[in-house]
Amino acid sequence: MVGVFSTKNTRKLLRMWHIDGAWCKALNDHINDKQQRIEIYHQLRVLLLKREETKFVLQLQQLMSFLHNTHDDFYKYFNRQYVQHIHEWATCYRVGTIVNTNMYTESFHRQLKVVYFLVASRIIMLTN
Repeated sequence: MVGVFSTKNTRKLLRMWHIDGAWCKALNDHINDKQQRIEIYHQLRVLLLKREETKFVLQLQQLMSFLHNTHDDFYKYFNRQYVQHIHEWATCYRVGTIVNTNMYTESFHRQLKVVYFLVASRIIMLTN
């Protein structure tokens, strides 16, 4: 029996909304200075959306060097959780994928959660 989805070209992609939330939490956990958190967050967002691989790699190297010298705890976190898995989150490696998690899919996911699952849970509560 043939499956619905081909496993030959299947890729795991992390949703940008989850990445953003995880980065914000980690920055708050690892970096005390608010201004530095803002600056590093901005660099991370620019990196996330970079479409050209060569520019992405160069900027990633610069960011990692900066983090290693200034915020070693966040450097270790980011290296372990994200640098080791760049093909799952970096926009430059998503080129050519059939599904690119963008604002439309994020919006659909929100609607699915809020409208469908909330209504479904209300129906279950009413029937009990």
